[in-house]
Amino acid sequence: MYFLHSRDISRIYTEGQKVCLETTEKIYTSRLRLYQLKQELPENFVRISHSEIVNIDYIKRLNLNLKGTIEITLTTGQICFVSRRS
Repeated sequence: MYFLHSRDISRIYTEGQKVCLETTEKIYTSRLRLYQLKQELPENFVRISHSEIVNIDYIKRLNLNLKGTIEITLTTGQICFVSRRS
């Protein structure tokens, strides 16, 4: 069991049946579901798809593609895609 501070988490995503919390150094798994974690996180976490939440403090660049999709590059180098419309 680990205690993670929310400021250290760059993104949270599902991989198969696992929920993964990614930091700059390591990836942890959680027994909680994505929606349960979202309820406990501060406002700087945004759900960008059915299977992913990102910490906006880690967003380095947003790229709007011609197809209308948004590509997010995090400061960790990870690339994510927005699939939620609001």
